[in-house]
Amino acid sequence: MDRITFHSNRDTFLDKVEKLIRLTLDKLLDLNATRGLITAATSDLDVEIEEIFYQLNEIPIDEETQPKVEKIFKTDYKEMRKNYLKQCKAKRDNHLSDHKQYFSLSDSFRKYDILKELLKLKNFDGFDLSLFKKYGKDVILIRNKFAHAKAIDDNGTLKLKGQIEGQDFEFTEASCVEIRRNLIDHKKNIESLKRILDEQP
Repeated sequence: MDRITFHSNRDTFLDKVEKLIRLTLDKLLDLNATRGLITAATSDLDVEIEEIFYQLNEIPIDEETQPKVEKIFKTDYKEMRKNYLKQCKAKRDNHLSDHKQYFSLSDSFRKYDILKELLKLKNFDGFDLSLFKKYGKDVILIRNKFAHAKAIDDNGTLKLKGQIEGQDFEFTEASCVEIRRNLIDHKKNIESLKRILDEQP
């Protein structure tokens, strides 16, 4: 601050600071930079999802709940392609008695799906389950799209465009701002759940 005020006239100081802030924000909001930030944020959430599962796994369950838990781990994706179903079933059959290992070997969406179903079995005050139900759409699907997106100059406006399973998609600066807001909401929600689980007896 001393260096800036030493070299800057007091009348132009605030203007220079505002320009510097705007330049920093423009760099942060650049779509390619945003893609990297969002990808990193979703990867961090993947790690937190796994940590929550292990915390949840340590909480004792009663005999009535046990069959419901078993059913969750026996359920496969009905909508997935046949080969993918075979892979899921193989993992399930090989590790059915070891829920931790099965969870660890599953992909991000399956981990989320398992955790979502487990969280439906018990209420946790301070955790927003309805928000967590949107995690697949708001986080995992977005990350998958970003992995397949390319930066395109559309009449002077930079957009991220791509296609997944025949469906076109695009992201603009405005939609990236909304995505980042959603990621922040999900992160806060997941962190709340982690704190709640830490306090479990």
